[in-house]
Amino acid sequence: MRILIHCGQSWRSDVFIVAAILATGMNGCGYPEVSQKTYDVANALFAASNRRSAEHIEKAAVLVSELQAAGEITEREAGWLLEIVEQARSGDWDGAATEARTLIADQVKPAG
Repeated sequence: MRILIHCGQSWRSDVFIVAAILATGMNGCGYPEVSQKTYDVANALFAASNRRSAEHIEKAAVLVSELQAAGEITEREAGWLLEIVEQARSGDWDGAATEARTLIADQVKPAG
């Protein structure tokens, strides 16, 4: 599918308009703020995925279940973490590491 926007000016202004629309549309993407426990497990999942350690992935999965049962993380947070676990279990180590890193990075708030 092709989207063409033309505002009667040069192609550069058209590109700028498309870029601005895309940037605005992406503004709400990513993970919202999570608990410290979720952040810590995401870090553990990132490390386990980078090491391709099935053993550590399984330990993290058990920990997620325990934290959720104890009410220390939300069902939503547990779901995100378990999705990362499933990626690793399926052999998508790089995808799991990337997703864990994204969750972690989305917690960093810009200065200002």
